[in-house]
Amino acid sequence: MSVLMTDANKTTYPMLQPIEGLTVAVVPATPGRYNSFPCLATEPHTGNVVLVYRQGRFDAADDRPGMQTHGLDGGIWCVRRSPVGTWFEPTCLWSADGFEPGLIDATLSVLTDCTCLVVRRYPHAQNLFVSVALNGTALEAMPWPWRLPTKDVFLNDAHWGRVIELPDRWLMVVYGITEETLWWQNQRGHKLPVERASLFASFDKGRSWRFQSWIGPRVFMGAGSDRSANETSVVLAGSRLLALMRTFGGNDTMDQPAPLFMCHSDDGGWTWSEPTATGLYGEAPVWRQLADGRLLACYRGFVPHRTAYELGGTFCLAWFDSQTMGFGPEMVMGHYHGNHYDGGYGDVIETEPGRALLCAFYASQDTHPDRRFPAIMTVDVAL
Repeated sequence: MSVLMTDANKTTYPMLQPIEGLTVAVVPATPGRYNSFPCLATEPHTGNVVLVYRQGRFDAADDRPGMQTHGLDGGIWCVRRSPVGTWFEPTCLWSADGFEPGLIDATLSVLTDCTCLVVRRYPHAQNLFVSVALNGTALEAMPWPWRLPTKDVFLNDAHWGRVIELPDRWLMVVYGITEETLWWQNQRGHKLPVERASLFASFDKGRSWRFQSWIGPRVFMGAGSDRSANETSVVLAGSRLLALMRTFGGNDTMDQPAPLFMCHSDDGGWTWSEPTATGLYGEAPVWRQLADGRLLACYRGFVPHRTAYELGGTFCLAWFDSQTMGFGPEMVMGHYHGNHYDGGYGDVIETEPGRALLCAFYASQDTHPDRRFPAIMTVDVAL
């Protein structure tokens, strides 16, 4: 992290640098498709790093840059890397033919034993479905949808679905719209309803789920306006659960990235503290705990001089201090080989003490602007 980047406001960001001698790898998609939503884990029996991701195709009828409505036409894929850094060929875990008609979204969570949970979402179905796709190196079929009773909590579509493993249960983070009242309007004139993040609990390894709690209040004051939260990540740190939330507020403008807030629970996620500002801005937050107990937050931040709605989001990391309950300076990924690390929905995993593997969407200058997420970039860095 010896190289620094300075923005127009004279703010200096330490830039994460690839470890010399380790290859920056790109997981490409097939022509006309793109890879997205990567998740990382380590296989306990081999030491291999497992990268699970979904593959989709672009909708030619949609003229919004990077937008797609066929996010799973390419299925769910897995690629492994050996402990010495050798990448193996990607394999398809679940083909597009295996998905039911109407499936529009899926979120992946890789558990500590390398079981992969696929949370499937259907338009206006008002619930989510959980299936196991991968266990170690053996593929398991996905014949049994396990329903989450989200329609009892949210008004329509529910989103997200990362899983936290506790000794006595699994917790799944789910967010969605809770009120039809259109309570604020952004600069583009879009009226946005109240959204909330919640926890659902399973005491039988995902076969049944029930609502456990709301993460934070319905609406809270912060960053100059009333706010509500949607994308949220939760981690277990000792006996405390920490939540990192992307938020929206009535005074936000189109050139203002979303502030990240956090809160905590000391009773297993049943009650939560009031949210507090972190000083970080971005989306798609993910917590990671290292072997020595330290906590990292990774998220899609924003490159200086650009807004949240332009190309140029970058992968960011920030250390969390559990004593002060605060974050250190952002560490950002810069440009590499003339191409940009676009950090939308990335992940990070510790590969050995002092080293980590990062992965994120990869935007190449050689692609059409509407094809901005064609592949996944991975890079080893020193922490």
